[in-house]
Amino acid sequence: GIAIGPFGLKLVPYENVELLAEIGIGLLMFTIGVELSIAQLYRVRNMAVFGGSLIITLLTLLCLALAPVFKWSLPEATVWGLVIGLSSTVVVLKLLAERGEVGSTFGNVCTGILLYQDLISIPILVLLPLLATTGTVTGEQFREVPLVLTRLAALLGALYFVGRFLVPHLLRFVAHTHNKELFSLAVLCITLAIAAITAKAGLSLALGAFLAGLIVSESDFGHQAATEVLPLKDSFSAVFFVSVGMLLNFQYFLEKWPVFTLGLALIIALKFLIIL
Repeated sequence: GIAIGPFGLKLVPYENVELLAEIGIGLLMFTIGVELSIAQLYRVRNMAVFGGSLIITLLTLLCLALAPVFKWSLPEATVWGLVIGLSSTVVVLKLLAERGEVGSTFGNVCTGILLYQDLISIPILVLLPLLATTGTVTGEQFREVPLVLTRLAALLGALYFVGRFLVPHLLRFVAHTHNKELFSLAVLCITLAIAAITAKAGLSLALGAFLAGLIVSESDFGHQAATEVLPLKDSFSAVFFVSVGMLLNFQYFLEKWPVFTLGLALIIALKFLIIL
């Protein structure tokens, strides 16, 4: 990815890399979602909300305490805490899948926390302009926060309706044709459609694809869908990680590697201590 990307041999244009990354992430997250069930995640809902909130809150407070050391302003320290508090759902679930721990109690708790953080990242993104160190905050920006939260609640309600009533009937209809290729195509279309809807609503495409996997897994044909799609998971994973390599400006990394190395070590140590 680093070699052929826009900052390497420039074999792939930058705009194509972002699209490739989105598709790779979406398909990978769908295959992980198919392996889980809503019932498993519902059992760990309290721990997910409490754990996810605790991690973000403590890291934000810690960054505010460290602000004088790094000469951060109050908004800068807050943004650092919010950003560091979030974790990569794709990378963590990939590691859990490789270790066969996605369906374990430990895996369910991790997945619940990650999904909660994905959802809470939406209002965080809306609040970021309010933390800007320059310019003034308008009333329109304040009014946007409840609108986004309302839109998020409406989207989750709509997805519940689709998953509960529409998707099972659609998969049943396609399965009765006894056409393997048509069934695989239907599953892929459902995934891309739900991912596109969530992306339009301001959520990430990856989260939408993961929710699509959960919805399909809850139907009577979840096992059949998993059998069709799971063999392709390694390919989807490879597409994602190659695209990440394409987005890395290696020259800039070499210039600033001490900062990145020390910063990464500090972030990992802080998050480890808080979670411990």
